[in-house]
Amino acid sequence: MKSNSDVKPPILQDLGDGSWHYNYHIAEVPKQTEEENAAGTVFEYDTIHIWGNPNYDAIVKAVIAMQYTPSEETSLINKYNALTLKLSIDNSDRDKYEAYLKDVANIKAMIKTDLRTLGYLEPEPVRTLEQAIAGKLAEIDEYDNSNEVNSFIFNGQKTWIDAGTRAVFRNSIDSAELLEEETIQMPIANTILTVPARDL
Repeated sequence: MKSNSDVKPPILQDLGDGSWHYNYHIAEVPKQTEEENAAGTVFEYDTIHIWGNPNYDAIVKAVIAMQYTPSEETSLINKYNALTLKLSIDNSDRDKYEAYLKDVANIKAMIKTDLRTLGYLEPEPVRTLEQAIAGKLAEIDEYDNSNEVNSFIFNGQKTWIDAGTRAVFRNSIDSAELLEEETIQMPIANTILTVPARDL
């Protein structure tokens, strides 16, 4: 829920009836008025209403539910699983699922930062040099396997053929040669291509 106030809102606001407001994405912006020379600012922010103890898990659950309905989360997961099991060829499902995971990770990081600011969570432990190096190597490995590196444009759509799929294509080509078939079918970016086996 979008909210605004002339004064900066607290991150956690006790409503006195057993419920709380968690205020986040707090930003101070110029006040919009009809008077040309009017000055001043206003605070704009998002608000989540939480009943009971406003702990980390409760806040995370509430904020994610505001962003994604349970059916939307289930759909994202099921479509990604279908792509992974090669029951689907829509590579956009991978992008949507990865965007969802990044969004959830950012939400959790934001809430941890807010609760640490309030003293509700222990400060994040300082990483050792070895941990920092390991973390950076993991980031490099993740990027190396991401769509930013492993992708190409086909019919205007970003797609990629992973190692498993390439192995399936290779088997199809070998089988076509043994059976003396002239063509094979290759699914790429939601398109089934029929290509001459001798050209592969």
